[in-house]
Amino acid sequence: MTATAYSTSHGGVQLDLEDAIAQASIPKIDAVVDYERAAKWLIGVGPTTLWANFPDTGRQAAIWFDGSDLTGVAEWMQRWNSDRDDARFNIYQHANLPRTGLSKKAEKPDIVAFRYIVGDVDGDKGRDVATAWTTIGKVPRPPSFVVMSGGGFNAYWALSEPLPNTPDTLRRVEALGKRIARLTGGDSVQNVDRVLRTPFTINWPNKAKRDRGRVSCPSGIVRQEPLR
Repeated sequence: MTATAYSTSHGGVQLDLEDAIAQASIPKIDAVVDYERAAKWLIGVGPTTLWANFPDTGRQAAIWFDGSDLTGVAEWMQRWNSDRDDARFNIYQHANLPRTGLSKKAEKPDIVAFRYIVGDVDGDKGRDVATAWTTIGKVPRPPSFVVMSGGGFNAYWALSEPLPNTPDTLRRVEALGKRIARLTGGDSVQNVDRVLRTPFTINWPNKAKRDRGRVSCPSGIVRQEPLR
């Protein structure tokens, strides 16, 4: 498998990522389609379930990944995400830990431990990518790492240690996620069974986004080293 470069467009206008980086003081955007790199990045997240979803139709697939089969999961992502008529699925992973071996999109009871608080801040609906980046700085603690989703940013705040899924910890974790959404003006992604885009895969916009001018583009990493 070889890495494939894609241009990144937003709102029907070609973005100059270098200008966006300079305006927002973003250290680096490393966005390229590379399924082997995606698989290696997932090891750092921890064991998880990957979910492939086709925009507009609801078709989906899922696979468990614990880091033991890099080639197999890279080929799985290429099978569903590549630019072929029978592919073009978006690829996501669970931020929190699903039960071992889960090969479907998890629901809250399927999550056994909480590892991250997450935020999703898009450059969309009147807000550009540079502005979306600056809103992450409104959270008092810098994120541990940030993914460039293709239309904005997925920020991860790693917990000092995983927390078991209990009614009390679930309430506390989701309350923190709501606070991050309020501070950043981001989407409501506080639910502990949330999936987020896997970097180094293609972002295939759904019809609503295509109607606003969005086109397919790569996702990637903004900050590859922990910030804390």
